[in-house]
Amino acid sequence: MMLGLKPTSTRITYASGVQIIEDKVSSSYLGKSFGFVVDHKPDLELAEIAPRFFIGSQDVATDIALLKSRNVTHIVNLVGSSIDCLFKNEIVYKTYEWLDTTDFDILPYLEELVSFIKIVMGNNGCVFVHCNAGVSRAPSVAVAYLVSEGFTLKESLEAVRLKRSCANPNPGFLVALKAYEQRTRNK
Repeated sequence: MMLGLKPTSTRITYASGVQIIEDKVSSSYLGKSFGFVVDHKPDLELAEIAPRFFIGSQDVATDIALLKSRNVTHIVNLVGSSIDCLFKNEIVYKTYEWLDTTDFDILPYLEELVSFIKIVMGNNGCVFVHCNAGVSRAPSVAVAYLVSEGFTLKESLEAVRLKRSCANPNPGFLVALKAYEQRTRNK
């Protein structure tokens, strides 16, 4: 019995980004797509979390004039894909290969990063923490910093979102931040 269904095709995107369209008889290669919309407009917002501590996107890390205008002396680069450290003769870099996935555990890094930020600030330096978009990874470090200063996780999240409205640590990072809050309170 025929139901009168129309033939259809399916777009398949593989983890490598390769896309094909497949139907009952054939498939055709479409190119590559990585499952997100490419935004070519630079995000040059520097969100000031504390005096001499900023967060934002990778776009800021490519603008030496902007970095110098805020007296940035140190950059923490939290990338999951390679981002060059462009100004090594002028700025001190600390790079971590963090993935923005719910199963990537940031907890082992938080104490070291918060300590690094405090040391830089204590020596009158200025630190800029960035990830690709400045949405999940960099804001998570900012939240950890505020928690270390005695704020609750909730207060810290609210404060970071007031400074950078797109801040949205992924659910796995929030679990790690809750554990970091507990660890900080128990010291």
